[in-house]
Amino acid sequence: MNPIPMSVRKCENLVWPAHERYVEQKVRALGDGVQWLRSPTSPEEAAGLVETICAALSSVSNEVPQALGCAGITERAPSGVPQARPVVIGLTGSTRSGKSWVARLLGERLSPPPVTVVGQDGFWCRAVRVRAPDGEEMVSEEEPDCTDHGAFAAAIERAAKEAATSAQDFGGSRGYVIAEGFQLVHDERVSRLMDHAFFLELGREACIARRSAPRGPMNPNPMSVRKC
Repeated sequence: MNPIPMSVRKCENLVWPAHERYVEQKVRALGDGVQWLRSPTSPEEAAGLVETICAALSSVSNEVPQALGCAGITERAPSGVPQARPVVIGLTGSTRSGKSWVARLLGERLSPPPVTVVGQDGFWCRAVRVRAPDGEEMVSEEEPDCTDHGAFAAAIERAAKEAATSAQDFGGSRGYVIAEGFQLVHDERVSRLMDHAFFLELGREACIARRSAPRGPMNPNPMSVRKC
């Protein structure tokens, strides 16, 4: 009998259970503040998903939305005139659900005005040892403690302020910031900044299959290959 590859065991015993906890404890707690979309499997589906997101964005007003407790990032021009408040869009879902892909396409679709993408992977800070349900001890790079959520939130705020300033060059149009990550709304410091949040749904078997495919490091954060 062939042994189960480590990538599959890790996804089954660590990654997927952690994802389910995140969904139940964090994502569902936001209620109607999150729109659920199916993870795309083709360029055509991805393009359609982007159009769905754009339609949802058209409902945003200059008032501060309350669905996610949005902080309402605002800036003033040197003249003291308030600048158009940027729209902060959140994309979350399991690993390999297409978050980065959709974020890139959405950024292209919304530009101009300026669009900045801020990814959670860039704020990975450490790996931790955890014990899987079957008792096996493994090194995980995808527990909540593996991300510097404070730095992630600060980067989103900086990007939003820069977008507010840059948008003045486009007739006062509102800029956009797209934040994406598999634990995007785990920490309130990040979730409170979102105007819209979208969850890309991907089933357990599809997630395991995608992570097991020969397409680079298993961990969605390439920095961990060097740091672990």
